Amino acid sequence: MGDDKQSISEILLENRQSFLRFNRFKTSQTLRTLSEIDRLIYKVIPRLLHVNQEGLPGYITREVPCGIFNYTLDSETQIALDKLFPDIIVRRNSGSRPIIQTILLMGSVGSIAQTNKSDLDYTLLINKKDFTPQGMESFQKKLRSIEEWTWVNYHLETHFFVNDITDLRNNNFGESDSESTGTAMAKLFKEEMFRTIIIVAGKVPFWWIMPVATDDKKYKRYCDLINSSKTLLHPEEFVDMGNVDDI
Repeated sequence: MGDDKQSISEILLENRQSFLRFNRFKTSQTLRTLSEIDRLIYKVIPRLLHVNQEGLPGYITREVPCGIFNYTLDSETQIALDKLFPDIIVRRNSGSRPIIQTILLMGSVGSIAQTNKSDLDYTLLINKKDFTPQGMESFQKKLRSIEEWTWVNYHLETHFFVNDITDLRNNNFGESDSESTGTAMAKLFKEEMFRTIIIVAGKVPFWWIMPVATDDKKYKRYCDLINSSKTLLHPEEFVDMGNVDDI
């Protein structure tokens, strides 16, 4: 495999297309297993995170951080919104700068262990520096409000876990970070995270479009190449969660 700019640009572009197909397949498999009402909830949750609108689950006050990068409202989500909230016209845009880089779905959902009773465990990637202490507090209240809505009304357990992108890039996973469990365990955790996630909305991790066995040095070079806008890839489509080169 060549390593010149032209050839690696083509490889990265092809890998992006392959990942998007793979992610669509995993999403389709997930939706097939969920019950009808849970499928509707799955579709509307990103929309509830994207807007802060009175009358919808997740509305706390007028000033709550919200919005997902690169989020678009598709026809299936619109139908789900109409079914779940027939008396509310949901705004098309968040009206503010997006605060959520990516929404990832983890856990048994999307795997062979998924059942119609599986929880929906979402990881939200953010930049902590984008939040004030008050903003983070109201954002967490918004998430708890949505969790309560799905459980009280539909007995569906949803959980939101908020992670800072810089922490993930540095292999810091809270109680499972590199200081408490060692670098090897942190790498294993990240590798499992990369392999099992479904991108629900937002940006794609750079790792997923890298050639197999890309070491840290090449990973950085390829990220810089994309960020320089010298390829057909758009930098704003991706998020840098770091690399896992060797397990």
